[in-house]
Amino acid sequence: MTKLLVDETGNCALPDGVARALLASDLETIGWDGARLRASNNAEAIITTPARIAEVRQNISSVAELRIAVLVDCPTVDETRSAIREGAHGVIDVSKAPRTQVLAAVAVAGGLGVHPAGHSLEIATRLGSPPRILTSEEVELLRVSATRSNEAAGKALGYSRRQTQRRLRTIYDDLGFDDHYEAAISAVRWGLLESGDT
Repeated sequence: MTKLLVDETGNCALPDGVARALLASDLETIGWDGARLRASNNAEAIITTPARIAEVRQNISSVAELRIAVLVDCPTVDETRSAIREGAHGVIDVSKAPRTQVLAAVAVAGGLGVHPAGHSLEIATRLGSPPRILTSEEVELLRVSATRSNEAAGKALGYSRRQTQRRLRTIYDDLGFDDHYEAAISAVRWGLLESGDT
């Protein structure tokens, strides 16, 4: 079961629809009063506001794996970029349907970087780029392999399973990826893929 902390200090309150959707899901939500957290809390993510990112980061410093999601109403690219630079792992648009917000929180807790659709290329150009330029074939292979097995991705692109594995391994090694999951996240972060492609 995914466990989320909800920052109850300041004015970080979940909209009613989101609170109801969280109760109806298989998520466990726990109110957080701003006290320093310990690694034993077993939570995967904390939901807060952009204004509290720095304070939350300070209070959760001993819990390195805890990810931060911020709630923003119709965030602009600048608001999204600012939140990510300050340490947020995800920006959740509170103008979206409650179920969408819950899914975004689960994605952040699961290790994905989440931000509103259409922001990825704009953000990536300001947050860094790949260590080397990828060929169009490599970008296409990353895109297709983000949602399929290596064998299925290779088949879709006309490669054998072995060719696909070799090409992906070369990309992973050159860019410092350990696996398929990390490659897909980085490709989204760099604007090579939209988050809907993964």
